[in-house]
Amino acid sequence: MKTKKLTLLVLFTLLVGVFIPISGALAWGPDRPQYKWEAPADHPTINSITNNPVLGDERSNFVQIGVAGTQKYQEELTLEAGKEYEVYVYFHNNASASLNASGVGMANNVRMSSKVPSKLEAGRRTEITGVISSSNTDPTTVWDEAYISSMETLYLRYVPGSAVIHSDGSVNGSNLPAADLFSDNGTPIGYSANYWGSLAGCNEYAGYVTYRIKADLPKFTMDKTVSRDGEGAWQEVLEANPGEIVDFKISYKNVGTTEQNDVTLLDKKPSGLEYLSGTTFLTINGANGKFVSDNLFNNGINIGMYQPSSEAIVTYKVRVPNADQLECGVNTFKNTANVVTGDGTQEDDATVKVNKDCVGGEMTKELPYSGPLDVGGAVFGVLALSMGAAYFYRSYVELRKNQNSGLDK
Repeated sequence: MKTKKLTLLVLFTLLVGVFIPISGALAWGPDRPQYKWEAPADHPTINSITNNPVLGDERSNFVQIGVAGTQKYQEELTLEAGKEYEVYVYFHNNASASLNASGVGMANNVRMSSKVPSKLEAGRRTEITGVISSSNTDPTTVWDEAYISSMETLYLRYVPGSAVIHSDGSVNGSNLPAADLFSDNGTPIGYSANYWGSLAGCNEYAGYVTYRIKADLPKFTMDKTVSRDGEGAWQEVLEANPGEIVDFKISYKNVGTTEQNDVTLLDKKPSGLEYLSGTTFLTINGANGKFVSDNLFNNGINIGMYQPSSEAIVTYKVRVPNADQLECGVNTFKNTANVVTGDGTQEDDATVKVNKDCVGGEMTKELPYSGPLDVGGAVFGVLALSMGAAYFYRSYVELRKNQNSGLDK
């Protein structure tokens, strides 16, 4: 069965197209004598039968996992954010029933423990381990693993009150204390509620423990935008006029599966933009906005706790510098905001650009280029104009002379 688990890993790797490292050298253990369903052991031993009608090889199949509520379990599963899963741990004293009357086949001080990772890294194959121990079995401790993976990083948490023992005995349906189940020492299991830790031989005394885990994904989004005052046309970059009032908006949304507490917003307003006091408003889940604080630019403001799918918007107003406070050309004001949560920090920025047109000494337009040919052409034009004027004047004088001569005749 160890070969089988390696085959499953190879198949899974081919399906997802990525390499997932194996953690742990042996999926189950220890290597021990094997027994058959029809030929049980002559001494107490746990989960050592290789042809169990339901599980097959008990050694490598006694820990499994499935989607909660389906009662279908397997050795390997890909987890998804927001879903609950159920872990299954089987126990069976393989001693022959004929040894129970004398007490020789009884397993004593039987305990079970389990280990679940609190964090499941994206693309990494991780194990859930089940361990069963007894003071007089051979071997005294056995273990097995089920494997989980995910395409995104998840956080796993135990669902309170979900650890239950299942058996044909009087322990059936009993809740097991999670603090003990997930400890190194484990919690007692058995068949009779009057004799926890005692387990007679044969399949009629076998049972299993189930408990549930929730796959959580802490995640949020945020962005920073800007608009002209009152227009609500939010954008990343705004071209404003000198002295104009503009609105900034910081948007936050919990897009994960966990509650986020103490969400804090902090804004890094650049020098030059004048904040208008009393204009910082908070809107939660679309409700009417209300003034919160003017401390956005100092220590930031705590906007509270948010359930999955909840969102918040903070807006405020600033005044752009007047023209006499600006440099010639394009003045750029980059405004950065941070959203801080217990699950990390994100930042985004929006930019205001203000153009100042300068004339005279501040900005002088470049004169057209005048080369030698241009100068020569200009001189020639002036000379030609002068010669034409002289010719016109002489012609005018001659004409007057002729007219006067005619009158004298």
